[in-house]
Amino acid sequence: MKRVSKLIILSILSLFIVMLIPNNSFAKVSNTSQNLFTSYSSPNAIDSVSYTDGAAGKVAITATMPFSKVTKYSNFTFFVYDETKTLLFQEEGVKGTDIIRASSGDGYFYYTFKNQFDPNKKYFITSLGYSEEPVDARDAASSATEITTPYTEADPFLAPTPVNMAAGAIKYTGVSHVFGCTVYQLNATEDCCINISGFTTTGSNGSIGIFDSLESARKASILYAMDGGSCTKSTASLTGFAVKKGTYYIDVLTDIDATFEFNMECRKYNHAVAKWSVAEGDYKQAFDQNKTITITFEITNADSDAYIPSDATWSAPGDSGNVTVSADGKKGTFKFKTRSWANTDEITIGINELNSEEGTMRTGYSIEIMTGASLQDLKVEVGPNYILFPDFNIPDYGNGSKAKLTVYLKNGKKWVKKFTVPVGTKKVKKIKGLKSSKKYTYKVEMTKKLTNGKTSKTSKKFTVKTGPKGKPAVASAKVSNYVEKKVWVSGRYDAGWVWHPGYWSTNRSYTLTVTLKSPLKGCKGLNCSGKSAKGKGTTFKYYCYGQPPKSVKVRGYSNDTYGGFTAYSSNVTVR
Repeated sequence: MKRVSKLIILSILSLFIVMLIPNNSFAKVSNTSQNLFTSYSSPNAIDSVSYTDGAAGKVAITATMPFSKVTKYSNFTFFVYDETKTLLFQEEGVKGTDIIRASSGDGYFYYTFKNQFDPNKKYFITSLGYSEEPVDARDAASSATEITTPYTEADPFLAPTPVNMAAGAIKYTGVSHVFGCTVYQLNATEDCCINISGFTTTGSNGSIGIFDSLESARKASILYAMDGGSCTKSTASLTGFAVKKGTYYIDVLTDIDATFEFNMECRKYNHAVAKWSVAEGDYKQAFDQNKTITITFEITNADSDAYIPSDATWSAPGDSGNVTVSADGKKGTFKFKTRSWANTDEITIGINELNSEEGTMRTGYSIEIMTGASLQDLKVEVGPNYILFPDFNIPDYGNGSKAKLTVYLKNGKKWVKKFTVPVGTKKVKKIKGLKSSKKYTYKVEMTKKLTNGKTSKTSKKFTVKTGPKGKPAVASAKVSNYVEKKVWVSGRYDAGWVWHPGYWSTNRSYTLTVTLKSPLKGCKGLNCSGKSAKGKGTTFKYYCYGQPPKSVKVRGYSNDTYGGFTAYSSNVTVR
């Protein structure tokens, strides 16, 4: 019978034998058969053997015996010796029970040893039939033929070697006899940085890849790391490969029977400890409008795995720019111009850092820059013994709670709080009890709690001088040049497309002349009904519109911005 037919039978039989052996994590042997080539004159009836995976890393052996050498026997004795021809065990095989005849035309008997064998080890085996006299094991040893069992190796994807996180590199060595790959399982209990170096192999090919699942590792015909890079024999290193918390697989691919070694560190990933600063002031406070400020983002921990890329940019809603980055990638600086209106800008800079949520190597850090409202818009009126705030209708800004205004008056070196009101209130507030013709400094502070929990503050100091003591003495108040003029007001549509017809209206204008009994001291002029007339003498003229008043009262002023008024005069009848 041809040997190829015999090998086909051996393969079929091997599959049958595997089905009878307990599951061993889908291991497989490196060699499945071996010919013994015993001569026909030898008492050894075994012609060849086949190898299959046994239990717990053992090798199962099936012996093949030709009819021509065994037909005279009904039963068989099998002897197994070690390398020194010392008997290890012998087994009795009963023809028809232990001895299997595959088919009538096969020409071979098969016997599977009840004992299993160690892998990669030399043995001597022989098979002798029963004679009338028992066969002595020492006599049978002379006919035993040498075999070498193959390697047996469990499927590395089903039994990966565990690797735990630890600081410092650990050397790993191995050999892939059957599968050509060795798999390690990393249990990353937190964000992890993997460093691989010194990868060598005795084979002509080799690579190391990092995968997030066994499925992706098994399917890879060439091993790639998740970011597209890999540690190959030519590069021999993979530095700073970052993964977020989870389970990963490091797969070493080599030629079959090639040894390998490499150093690997799987340590905690050092995230950036970030610090923002603004050269022109505290960024937690609001800045003036249209002000160019210098913003710095810094990674303060020297061991950080994160860094600012050399081509980093910053971005804000409707605005962006380049960042000047230090040589070590730990500090970035850029310019930003605050808005011309009250606003809160979130400015973001992107750095190379493991994003724990997404598993990517780009993270954005943000700073909020607040542009304060112009507190110059807060109107005040200063009299001879008071500072009056007629309303607080200035712009609010940002999101969060309604802003508040607090007014302080400086007393020596201390600031004395006078009152707090919501921005926008029309309530009149007055600081009373001041001395005339004296300078006072007050501070207005606007605070607002934003939705991000931060509190923005804008403050500004103002210095005013109270008005002179005394009040004007009025000699007379006269109306002249009184004019009435009829004018036509054209019809129009309002916002609701309702027509309003035209009509005649009367416009009135006149000149009001106020004469004092004596000049005002310490004043720039005279104020009458909200109108100011500059002068140092005793006569002041006002050009007015509308119906002339029946009486007036006037006061002197010393400042064009906030008044610095004197007390009012007594009411004077207008003639």
